[in-house]
Amino acid sequence: MAYGKRFWVYPAAAVLLAVVIIAATAIYMGVQTKTPPSSYSVLAIKLTDPPQVPDGTQWLNVTFTQVSLLIAEPTGSSGQVITKSVTITPQGGSATIDLLALQNYTYTLAQANLTQGSVVYSVTFTVSKIVIDVNGTQSPVTITGGATTLQAVIANPKSLTGDNEALIQLNPVVVNTPSGYQLIPSTVAVITPSHGQEHEGGMSTLSQQEEKELEEATGNLSVKILTLSVSGSNTTFMLLVNNTGSIPVQLVAIGLHGEFNVTGSACRAGQEGDHNQGQGDHNQGGNGMGDQQGGEGNSGDSASVVTLNPADHGECEHPDQVVFIPLNTSSTQATSTTTSSSTSTTTTSASNAKCQVFNMSVVNGEDGNDNSQGNENQQPAGIVIQPHECVELVFKGVIGFGSSNLTLVPSLTAGSTYTIHIIASNSAEQKLECTVPVSPASCRPVTSDNNDS
Repeated sequence: MAYGKRFWVYPAAAVLLAVVIIAATAIYMGVQTKTPPSSYSVLAIKLTDPPQVPDGTQWLNVTFTQVSLLIAEPTGSSGQVITKSVTITPQGGSATIDLLALQNYTYTLAQANLTQGSVVYSVTFTVSKIVIDVNGTQSPVTITGGATTLQAVIANPKSLTGDNEALIQLNPVVVNTPSGYQLIPSTVAVITPSHGQEHEGGMSTLSQQEEKELEEATGNLSVKILTLSVSGSNTTFMLLVNNTGSIPVQLVAIGLHGEFNVTGSACRAGQEGDHNQGQGDHNQGGNGMGDQQGGEGNSGDSASVVTLNPADHGECEHPDQVVFIPLNTSSTQATSTTTSSSTSTTTTSASNAKCQVFNMSVVNGEDGNDNSQGNENQQPAGIVIQPHECVELVFKGVIGFGSSNLTLVPSLTAGSTYTIHIIASNSAEQKLECTVPVSPASCRPVTSDNNDS
């Protein structure tokens, strides 16, 4: 079966857009609340949009155990509200959904009764398990950054009147890295009027109006590569990201796909599930949920290690993609304009003094960035780019994976290509294809389509 949005590259961060914290317990929103607090609005929590997944993916099961809403609720006094968190548990305590079944459909995960006039700021999903089936092999998937939740920030929050739906376009990207499958979130969330036909566990066709609402809430980015160069086992990777849209977006992850020289005693320390003892019969039904009659089985309790290939003269079988996450601690490196060259690449760095500089770290890798402060101090997912603002992202160091004694270095063979995939909240993403020697002039935007492989 063919599904939309399949990518061999980064397979949408996780790491998600932080909600503005409302400091006071009671604040004034400047909105008159005429409806008494005893009047309620039904809010349906609906999911849509399939993920971007590796070629050969048969299904992607995500188990949700809780939904939390951050809201401002009217107190009954004119214009006064209090902030609170509302927690909802799916029927049966959890819900397992095949995200690939959500193409052009919506799935109602849960419903909540909220006071009329409430404002919903964010929806946070607690995830207990993610499993992917690629070519019949089942493997666990982790959310980038080690998170156990997926958060969606509501675009243009407003007071609820009548019944409504919180429509969340998940749009995650799944990538197979040397440390296992990673899910990179890139959610868009809007509040729209209810159709009046939602019920928990139900599927419905995504309407044109819903598509329009989601499209208007999507962010936009432009990207310029500054440097991709190597010196020994050290890699320098720098890029400039501009928010060209009208809404703030948060950087989630940066993917680098291409040819790497790889050394180490193992190519992968991730856990591979036994495809003969996996999730049971996955007879996908109309409700978008897999039939788990066979039980969950053994998803793999020990590391699956790809050992050295003697024909490679001491090198591993080659992974071809690495995922970086931006850190919310600014780099102390001064911006500058430099040009460097070697026999393998020519790169140009043209830092913009107006753009704040941030470090990047390898997902599930060793802290090889010379400018970072160690994994124990890394704080991903904190870089929010306001409209018409920019940031510079920097990685300088060894791309290493300590658990597998693996080191990757871009080969940068003249004429070869590398794809850079920038993923942000609100489905703001941009892909560049760059030809070696890498420079801003050697890169071109890549338009995603549903037939990428």
